[in-house]
Amino acid sequence: MRRRGSAIVKNSVSISDFNRGKAGKIFDELNKKGTMLVIKNSQPEGVLLSLKEYVDFMDELEDLRITVIAAERLMNKDPNAKTYTSEEMMQKLGITQEDVDNAEEDEIE
Repeated sequence: MRRRGSAIVKNSVSISDFNRGKAGKIFDELNKKGTMLVIKNSQPEGVLLSLKEYVDFMDELEDLRITVIAAERLMNKDPNAKTYTSEEMMQKLGITQEDVDNAEEDEIE
């Protein structure tokens, strides 16, 4: 879900509230609203994200990185090189869709 900057500003919290022992209330509000702007000395200092929003953001970032790599590979590929469909590649490797579906997910760096 995309938000405009003004929506984040409306969901702001002062660093003073943390210092006053209101962290529990702040995090309850964060889980409801998703994103909060942290204000210190009347200036934006940082952003708090709920865990769900953070995970969603990191997943989207990783998807974007993979998309960029794929686009670069497509732009730089040899036009005469043989390409394979995913089905052809799985057959060459001797794996089935069921094998793929049941495989554990690993992090690829």
